[in-house]
Amino acid sequence: GGEQRNSLGLTRLQERARQYYKRAIEADPSDPETLFQFAKLFQYVKRLDEAEEYFLQALECDPNHVDALRAYGSFLDGRGLHREAEWFYERMLNVQQRIAQ
Repeated sequence: GGEQRNSLGLTRLQERARQYYKRAIEADPSDPETLFQFAKLFQYVKRLDEAEEYFLQALECDPNHVDALRAYGSFLDGRGLHREAEWFYERMLNVQQRIAQ
């Protein structure tokens, strides 16, 4: 049973999403939102090395990307890297406070 998966372990829909994000990143490699969404796709399908790579690229493009800071903090927490995660959570809170002012 279950859906068929390709050589990367992705369903047909996930593969279409991967190709979409890949093309979007090729068109604009410095768009933090696209990089962030690509990271989330890789995290969802448990390809954690790729997820981390794209979280970091998103944060390189925009160190104040609140969603990427939160998601990467959570990602690190899930890998047992609590001290590192805390740094990203604190940065996210600082950014949110600055935005709110």
